[in-house]
Amino acid sequence: MERLGIAIKDKAGIYAAAAVIRRRTDLSFTVLYDPAEEGDFYEKNKSRFRAMKLGPSLCLSQDPCGDFSALVEKASAKGRTLGYRHHDLNTEIAAHTVEDGLFHHSYVLEILEAYGARFEDDGREAVLALLGYSYRRDDFARAFRPKGIAVVDPLDLWLDAIPETGEKGDCRFYWTVRDFSMERLMGELLGEEVRFRKYYSHPWLRGEASKKR
Repeated sequence: MERLGIAIKDKAGIYAAAAVIRRRTDLSFTVLYDPAEEGDFYEKNKSRFRAMKLGPSLCLSQDPCGDFSALVEKASAKGRTLGYRHHDLNTEIAAHTVEDGLFHHSYVLEILEAYGARFEDDGREAVLALLGYSYRRDDFARAFRPKGIAVVDPLDLWLDAIPETGEKGDCRFYWTVRDFSMERLMGELLGEEVRFRKYYSHPWLRGEASKKR
């Protein structure tokens, strides 16, 4: 089975990666946590994924030049965006829960319902324009459903292009910098024990090949 790459740099990326993994259990992922500066994050991790000979990959950050922003731009062509002040609906309260690692808590559902009540139906879709919101895509959809507004998650555009495999996938987790709070959060979101290993450029140092190879 082809293995896919996901690079993340913060808690929003943790939520987004967990959403992708939970939706496509038939795929195998290598998840790399790298809290690099925006300018280095994208190119550095794309290069790492090429060296690891992975299939399609995502570098998940709110970087305007990154993968997620390109997906948002495509999705927002027929909808209105949910995000910060420059988006169609300012959802900063929910965004703070993402940044604090609290977005999966039950009280956030009330915040989403309040957003749904404020959003005006003009026949267009509501696009989840902030990284991390993907984790509660279905909850956003329920909150906006009473007004007949469909909710679009940009990450679905990426996943829909990858055929179903009919197999059971697995995940490998690496980090360039140890952060046990990130490790705990990922495990909590996936509902299982997760262990990150140190990222090395050489495959046998990562435990993915024998020294002879």
